[in-house]
Amino acid sequence: MSLQNLSDLFLYELWTLCAAIKQVIAELLRMSRLASNYRIRDELKAGAENSKEHWYLLRTIISSYQPILEVDSCAAMNSLIASSDASF
Repeated sequence: MSLQNLSDLFLYELWTLCAAIKQVIAELLRMSRLASNYRIRDELKAGAENSKEHWYLLRTIISSYQPILEVDSCAAMNSLIASSDASF
């Protein structure tokens, strides 16, 4: 992807953040399914719902600009998830 100006860079970074939040939501829901304590399970689900609200807000901000290609995943978040999986 070629970034022509600061606006393109801004949108690219927002898309990267959206991808990271989607990954966080998926991991929170996965951890909530694995949690044996109902309080922890409820907090993880609440965190996922809160993250969904942030994701929708970011998508609204992005849609107010000229669209660019969506980013599939966030490399930094992939590394964090991989390192957390390795510790279990």
